[in-house]
Amino acid sequence: MDLEELKAKFQSKAVADLKDINLVLRAAPFLVREVIRLEEALAESDRRVQHLAGMLRRSPPSHRTGKKDLAAWKIWLDERKNRLYIQIFGKVEKNSGKLISNAILSVMENLRPGFTVVVDLRKMISDLDSRARFYFRKTAYAFIQMQADPIVRVMEDGQSMRFLFEDMAKCPGVGAAGDVHRVKTLEEADRLLDNLGRHLRS
Repeated sequence: MDLEELKAKFQSKAVADLKDINLVLRAAPFLVREVIRLEEALAESDRRVQHLAGMLRRSPPSHRTGKKDLAAWKIWLDERKNRLYIQIFGKVEKNSGKLISNAILSVMENLRPGFTVVVDLRKMISDLDSRARFYFRKTAYAFIQMQADPIVRVMEDGQSMRFLFEDMAKCPGVGAAGDVHRVKTLEEADRLLDNLGRHLRS
């Protein structure tokens, strides 16, 4: 039985002609089997979609961007270099600080211990209250736990952003505070870390 033949003959008809009764009788069992096959294929496809959706939910994100109140952020990684990039813009307050910290921690899950960090603070306002500082200390603690080193900050001349890694040495965990370097561009930060990596491998 050819499904294409049946489609060509009957798809435009509401009722089959009497002259086609023998074909209809032969087609009925075939069509029932075809419906069953399609139902099984659809069920299998649904199971695969659910499985893939579950994998996506379990896989940590490779990047995060967001905005909250007067702050914005962009977090991403280079898995090959085992490097975390953080850009923060505007004025960070309690709620945005929490979201930024959570975004950093979620992306960090993709990285191996000992990853390097680039933090771009050029567009960030340094006026922070104690509640926002708490979330940066939380991030600093996580860096220590994952042995992040070194940490490179991208900053303009005259910026004072020590608060981002405030009290790192006092956070419990393995090792001392991460080694923090300061440069003026993301490209310079990458070159610094790439050259450091080559030096350590030589």
